[in-house]
Amino acid sequence: YYQQPMSLTLFIDRNVDRHVLGLLLPSSSFWMLNPMWILIVGPFLNALYNKLGKHQRDLSVTMKFSIGMLFMGMGYLTVVIGTHYANASQHISAWWIVWSYAFQSTAELLVNALGTAMIAKLVPKQMVSVMMGMWFISTSLGGILAGTMANLTAVPKHQHVSALYTMHVYSHAFSTFAWISFAMGVVGCALAPMVTRMTAERLKK
Repeated sequence: YYQQPMSLTLFIDRNVDRHVLGLLLPSSSFWMLNPMWILIVGPFLNALYNKLGKHQRDLSVTMKFSIGMLFMGMGYLTVVIGTHYANASQHISAWWIVWSYAFQSTAELLVNALGTAMIAKLVPKQMVSVMMGMWFISTSLGGILAGTMANLTAVPKHQHVSALYTMHVYSHAFSTFAWISFAMGVVGCALAPMVTRMTAERLKK
């Protein structure tokens, strides 16, 4: 997720057609897609949760986390698929980025927005502040890991590199990000029933 302001923005700058209505948009302007999709998807997820809850079929937090990881994988897989439809100058349509952000923003809603709620629900009151701090520390560690993973998109400095070369580098890196996300999502879905039982036992206490 933290690749948005890093490698994904550099990819947009180098290998995405940013011309809209005759204007060349700065690569950072694509960041607006994240809050836009959150505003669009948020109400639909809320309605879905309410509908499932009324029928006692709401998904566990663990399952929502895992599905969020699958959505993150789809976000990067969308870009990888887009690289196969690049034009002669090795630029892809901005629409691939629009839909990539749609998947990534949905993933954020399924993971980040639920994390703090999970802590408030499961952690004893006297430990809420400590565990909330741990949640944000884990988030910061994720940012450090994201910086390390961004090295997969590194291109040679102080020399000209072709758009074809950067397209290959980013496609390989984003494929790696996608499959890591898919793997974590699948493992999470497999473990969700066990974690749900543990959670239920914790709530009974």
